Amino acid sequence: MSTEISNLVVLLQSISQYLYRYGGLFQVIFGTIGCVLNIIVFSRKNLRKNPCAVYFLAVNIFDFLFINSLLLAITLESGYNIFLTTKSLFLCHLCYYTSLFANVLSTYCLILASIDRVLITSSKVTIRQRSNLRLSYIYLIIGTVFWLLFHSPAWFFTTITEVNENNFMCFYEIGSYLVFISFYSIIKESSSIILLILFGLWAVKNIRRLHRVTLPTISLQSRINRAEGTYKINPKDQQFVSMVLIDIIIFSICSSMAAIFLTHQQITQYENKSFEQIQISIFLKEITVFCLHIPFSTSCYTNLIVSKAYRKAMKNVFLCN
Repeated sequence: MSTEISNLVVLLQSISQYLYRYGGLFQVIFGTIGCVLNIIVFSRKNLRKNPCAVYFLAVNIFDFLFINSLLLAITLESGYNIFLTTKSLFLCHLCYYTSLFANVLSTYCLILASIDRVLITSSKVTIRQRSNLRLSYIYLIIGTVFWLLFHSPAWFFTTITEVNENNFMCFYEIGSYLVFISFYSIIKESSSIILLILFGLWAVKNIRRLHRVTLPTISLQSRINRAEGTYKINPKDQQFVSMVLIDIIIFSICSSMAAIFLTHQQITQYENKSFEQIQISIFLKEITVFCLHIPFSTSCYTNLIVSKAYRKAMKNVFLCN
């Protein structure tokens, strides 16, 4: 039995190592490239006038930070045995603080984008008017300042600890903040999924309602009806809805895995586990963390698939137009 367990542990460690050596490196490289391209595209003059484009710009800035903090550190450690965060306390603090606020701010901005799509697809003029650049900048500034301050304790409650002889780990200090982070992570992932699905379905419902409305052909009558509630969403806003929806789907699938794993971990944390169970738990944790980073690396490539306007903007970037 001990030989079988030993073989299982070696197998799981090998799978994890190769997953991050190749899959993690792939995510870091292509995720970083995708974020940079998205930032360039959404900062172009013809797009940044749209509040949803501003939210997407912010999303990709925080995605870039998230990919190049925690994912990069885990990829180097698990895939290549390069332990940067355990060599410097400053890098340890920086990695965890950056990953915390970048993760939540990316999700926060995606939620704002989904709310914006609900507003812009409404049949009521007064509701559509709430989708504007001034409010989008206000929400982004307030949200960024709040979440930066909210996660500031992470800078002080992360440390480098010795797991065993000559084996160090950068992680949260054992205590009340670690307990808080554990429950906070579950609540954050679960509530984000619920909110994104809610607003995504709401936007789809608004679009279906608009498609059932046929606008009159007489221009004067058209203006009157638009004022009273009939409205046709323009193609660019329609494509922004598609981009938000595909991001919501990918995020919900990957984050639900994290929410389930974290919940199970909290429920079983005080149970006596065998060495084999501990190793399986560590392996599942590394798989969950890998999947958790997928939504932050794929946005550019899904946008190319679902949006003609995005493909045109990307083409103009490469043609320097």
